Amino acid sequence: MADIAEEVVSAYIDNVVISQRDDDPYIVSEQRVRMDDAQPFKNSLHKAYEGLNEFEASFAAALDQTGYKWCRNLPRVGYGIPLISLGPTKNFYPDFIVWKDKNVFAIDTKGGHLLSEAAARKLLRIDAPTKSSVRVKVRLVSEGRWNLAAERIDDDGYTVWGVKEDGTRRVTPVEDLPAALHRVLKP
Repeated sequence: MADIAEEVVSAYIDNVVISQRDDDPYIVSEQRVRMDDAQPFKNSLHKAYEGLNEFEASFAAALDQTGYKWCRNLPRVGYGIPLISLGPTKNFYPDFIVWKDKNVFAIDTKGGHLLSEAAARKLLRIDAPTKSSVRVKVRLVSEGRWNLAAERIDDDGYTVWGVKEDGTRRVTPVEDLPAALHRVLKP
């Protein structure tokens, strides 16, 4: 019986497709922030954010410079994306959400110690219901240069992780955060 259950789970994971729903839009809620510990932003949906680690704070500052509307996405209460692989969590809460044209970018900044699992589980292609729908694009950004196998090549620059139309990973090394954001926000 356990073998059959294992086969069913395996077949599900191999064939499941994540599709977004047009009839249930995500609404960004207010966030409580202690202003004495917060970093202010001018293009974010909230006045400021607290508790950002060093990489997140640098990324948020560069993101704010793009002029696009964005928000920090809080774990377990923000926008969650179901994961379609076995692991310790059922949903993925990207660090940041950015709105650009007819695209919504779900961006996660990832430290090297978490990159291998994140690249395997969180780089998802999400199908839109129609061609005219807003499209959700998932991206990861890591410090340093990495290859497709999630092996660090060197400590310089950044790496942008995405998913091609065929579902395979795309790894793009860039020099700095502005270049990373240019790549991250590319449809």
